[in-house]
Amino acid sequence: MKITVGKFSSSTTPLKVQNPVEVFRAGSAEAGQLVVVRALTENPLYPEIELVTGEREQIKKGDIVAGVLGSRQALRGFVGYAPYRIAAGDKLHILNLGGVIGRYVSGHKDLGDPVQVEVLGIAKHNLKEVALPRIDVLGVAKPIILVCGSCMNVGKTATTEELIKGLTWQGLKVGGAKITGIACLRDTIRMKKAGAARTLSFLDCGVPSTVDTDDIAGIARSIVAQMTDMDVIVMELGD
Repeated sequence: MKITVGKFSSSTTPLKVQNPVEVFRAGSAEAGQLVVVRALTENPLYPEIELVTGEREQIKKGDIVAGVLGSRQALRGFVGYAPYRIAAGDKLHILNLGGVIGRYVSGHKDLGDPVQVEVLGIAKHNLKEVALPRIDVLGVAKPIILVCGSCMNVGKTATTEELIKGLTWQGLKVGGAKITGIACLRDTIRMKKAGAARTLSFLDCGVPSTVDTDDIAGIARSIVAQMTDMDVIVMELGD
């Protein structure tokens, strides 16, 4: 069966999927799996989804959305997990702006309930198929500035931006990276606008959310291995 998708969420960006999308009534429930869903509800408190273009659009009831399965644990957001099994007709939720889809468990009281969706089909595409090569040992290392913080919205990305701006102003070729969090282009777009010559994230490593992996160091190595032409890498961790 082929379905025409109205909104390709940014979590699907590495897959470069185009309409119509071929889907099946059953398939893998592995994190990173591409799924096509229909929005059953709306949430005026958390209304938007980020598209592959980086633009945002409001999710309306009935919208056909492509996203990927994954988990989220956000102190000021939604908490949910990738399902253990999946089939057409299942009810799941959109857990973040980037369109990561899973089973909702709980969330911040100010956000209401996430948009509920019905699974229309599961595609035979997974982010792991297009992931950067796994690197166990780095042949060439680069200076890294690591930006981390204790919570959401404490200024990590703003700090990253200012570091990139300052280093670029000094004539350095700067790489921007985000190695933990949940799939969304927003932060790497901000890095690019700040002057980063190249940006990569865990999404490029085949991971929709780092809740779904225990190899954060492997993600960092894979990204650093792609930035050997950079003078310095500014690397941000999600909360």
